[in-house]
Amino acid sequence: MVEFISGKFENIVRKCLEKNAKDFEVDKKEVQLSLKLSEDENVEYSISKMYKKQKNITFLEVLDVRLDFKGYSLFVPKFIVSSLKRISEENIININDLSVMMFTTENNTLNLYVYDGFKPIKPIHLSSLFNTDDIIE
Repeated sequence: MVEFISGKFENIVRKCLEKNAKDFEVDKKEVQLSLKLSEDENVEYSISKMYKKQKNITFLEVLDVRLDFKGYSLFVPKFIVSSLKRISEENIININDLSVMMFTTENNTLNLYVYDGFKPIKPIHLSSLFNTDDIIE
């Protein structure tokens, strides 16, 4: 299940970055998607251009759909909440300051980076973003 979610999530993120790059009329490597928790413990999604936040978006906008017929919005955000909480604990970062930024590089590799506020902490792999224990919570 984790491998399935990671694979689908990577495809979704890539498409989101490509769509927003097209909307901003920039190369996709100049667009970033960030995840963080809101005060009510829901996932906040934001799009940045050249590391400057441009807008908040909904999960449906990340998916680039009006209706989620595949049901991703029923389980993926909950999975992300658990993952962000785990990453916060592992890195001793206040959950309100933690974010994970995703972006592509010149060779089209999807990179993820953990932030404490505006301070970059460390890169992580997509496989470490999602953990089997995260799906249980």
